[in-house]
Amino acid sequence: MQLLTRKFTVAEYHKMAEVGILTEDDRVEL
Repeated sequence: MQLLTRKFTVAEYHKMAEVGILTEDDRVEL
């Protein structure tokens, strides 16, 4: 099984936080 990776844009990151996909406690790296 191969996992695909993709980089998020800053706008996508902010949108994910806005809709609740990401929270302040999530560990993410831009």
